[in-house]
Amino acid sequence: MSDYLVVFARSAEKELDSLPVEISSRISPRINALADSPRPPGCVKLKAKQNQWRIRVGDYRVIYSINDTTFTVKILEVNHRRQVYERRSGGRVCRYGITANKYRELSQRRTLLFGTTDEAICQTSSFSEERMTAIARCFFSSVNQD
Repeated sequence: MSDYLVVFARSAEKELDSLPVEISSRISPRINALADSPRPPGCVKLKAKQNQWRIRVGDYRVIYSINDTTFTVKILEVNHRRQVYERRSGGRVCRYGITANKYRELSQRRTLLFGTTDEAICQTSSFSEERMTAIARCFFSSVNQD
């Protein structure tokens, strides 16, 4: 008899259905096993999110949450590791330690403020690229704190 009830988020169900049969046939038994043991060996608690866990099935990840009061395991996401982590971080991290989307947004804001781009600043200023990187880090860190 299962101790926990496994339920799927609608998006996770669609993600699992869209996977090739050979991959979904490897993932499904691992998901069903969560009913007996919601914290199996090898599972990892995600630091960024409260009460969310991850299991690995090859290159695929199953992200889920556990509710111990109602004895339910909710499957939140089933996808390739690259897609799971990009989506959770808001995109790939660029060279300044922020996501590419955030960098693009800040670059557009800076272009509007100063009327120039990174390349134009480097070409017209006496600063080296290392100095410009340090200036950009300071700029981005001050904007990120807002």
